[in-house]
Amino acid sequence: MLVVDETQADLAALILSDFGSLRSGADPSRDLVDWLHYRARRVADRTRLITRSKEVEAHRATYPAIDEIANRLALGLDVSPWLSNTIRTKGSDPRADLMFNQWQVSHFHLGPWLNNPKRVKRSGPVLFAYIAADKASLLDVQPHDSWTRTNLLRILLRVDPSAMQDIGPSGATPLTDTDHKTLRGKHSNATVDIDGRTYNPPGWGIMGSGDSMRFRVLADYVEHLIGRMLHQIQTNSLPPELMRQLASQIGVPVRLGIRFERGLLVLYDKNRRLDLAAPNMVVA
Repeated sequence: MLVVDETQADLAALILSDFGSLRSGADPSRDLVDWLHYRARRVADRTRLITRSKEVEAHRATYPAIDEIANRLALGLDVSPWLSNTIRTKGSDPRADLMFNQWQVSHFHLGPWLNNPKRVKRSGPVLFAYIAADKASLLDVQPHDSWTRTNLLRILLRVDPSAMQDIGPSGATPLTDTDHKTLRGKHSNATVDIDGRTYNPPGWGIMGSGDSMRFRVLADYVEHLIGRMLHQIQTNSLPPELMRQLASQIGVPVRLGIRFERGLLVLYDKNRRLDLAAPNMVVA
């Protein structure tokens, strides 16, 4: 079956719409990794199961924004008014939020609304939350510079044990928050010791470049999936149901494209408006 590959043009258009330009001479995969970081920091508009820790419950009366953020996360609505300014000012910088890169923990500002632009004031304590594709765990309200506060991961382990991998008993003196700050500044990963056990923190960790490992892996998987899909279309080896739908218009080539929808990258045939693949590719 004939296929026209428009995926790279589509990815470039997605990146351009957010960043305004592509870097001259840069590896296209570099732009894709940077864009995946940016889109994940934005928190995709997807419905999520919300868990509040007892620490967050204790702050709800003081910070009404907590309930508004939680409700929007649950309903899949935009939460960008409460996110860091670095999402806008350093959108194309994959290292704009190393806490998010390493631990998959986002932070939300809790100040009063500003009329122009429509966003909240960036001051005072912030709400820390672990954000995944289908759930969000609201962990605690802490000062703005608590970027390596390991007690946040202790809370996460309590409210969502599945978010952290237990790798065995602790065998050394636990690292302090300051130790974690030093190591992160050097783009070095570290396990976390909690109550005599050692855990890999959520987020898969960071690479020497400061990139989040999960987005480097995701970018490679996107390229792999595109190549596999092209091969399957050209050799007529797609699943039978998809082949029947593609063959319903004999002689019409497949225009393989990719779109971004509610945090999901979807491969599809533009001619038939037929979705072909989108497994495990949520940009959380």
